[in-house]
Amino acid sequence: MRRLMALTLVAWMATGCGFFRKTLGISDSSPAHQEPLTTSIWGDWVLASSADSTAFAGAQRVELSLQPGTFRLQAFYPNGAFAVNGTAAVTEDGLLTLTPSSQTGELAGTWRALALRPGRPVAVLASAAGGSLVFSPDENAVRASSVWHRHDAAARAGTGGDTTPARPPR
Repeated sequence: MRRLMALTLVAWMATGCGFFRKTLGISDSSPAHQEPLTTSIWGDWVLASSADSTAFAGAQRVELSLQPGTFRLQAFYPNGAFAVNGTAAVTEDGLLTLTPSSQTGELAGTWRALALRPGRPVAVLASAAGGSLVFSPDENAVRASSVWHRHDAAARAGTGGDTTPARPPR
């Protein structure tokens, strides 16, 4: 009986009851969840999704600078690059509308850039939290169409924050 009671006491202590945690000075200062520092979609982003599962198939890196009123998207491919500039607007519902105004670079005007033709708006749902930005085609989408990481966070993590392409768009 004493052995059973001793085992029960040891098991209870091992489960981390508050009394023994405080007595022994054991604490867990890191919360299980941390609130994001920002939920703003504005900033510099690097495509985190596989480029081959997006409109940028074959790209080595895709970067997006999204500022209130403007955007610049750059896609870097083994045989060249292109950049698209234009306007950005957000509705109250969180719908982001990108309206390209110009394309530059070696691949401007090719099939890769057709989805972002000047004057043709592209609308997506945009949602950000901390270092991630998610685009979805609509509110019923089960999967995001693309996921982006903040440029500075991607650079720190070594996941695409390099800004020295072999041939930048002109």
